[in-house]
Amino acid sequence: MIRYIYEITENPEDIDDISADILTEQGNALEADAFKDMEGVQGNELRIAFIARFAALGCSSPDLRHSFTLTSGARAKYFANRFSQVKEYVSNMSLRTFAGTDLYKLRNMIEEDDGAVVYYDNTLYPLDRWLRIAPIKKELYLGNVIAAHY
Repeated sequence: MIRYIYEITENPEDIDDISADILTEQGNALEADAFKDMEGVQGNELRIAFIARFAALGCSSPDLRHSFTLTSGARAKYFANRFSQVKEYVSNMSLRTFAGTDLYKLRNMIEEDDGAVVYYDNTLYPLDRWLRIAPIKKELYLGNVIAAHY
């Protein structure tokens, strides 16, 4: 399995603060077997796909490669389907299920923990968690993309 780590910063001069070597040296908080910097054409394609995903939700992006601006509407659209799923799942849940199970499915509906990761402000976040705290209406810059191999 591969998870991609996307470096995002509010200051374009801070791009390249993270790399596969740095992640390996920091003790591998993601418990990956190996990290690889995604460079060249493949890295550019991953950046474009990442930003295009948010542009489709209503974020502005001048060039679909280097930066984007998150909006509250885009954030809401990103979580809308999952919110409906959570409401339905919980409405059908019994107290016995709530009290006696691991609730992995519910937690994963709220915050996918095995998807993309964002490196922001010197911290690694699951994409869903980062989206909940990310600044709105501020231009964000996309830097390195790193593959975490499991």
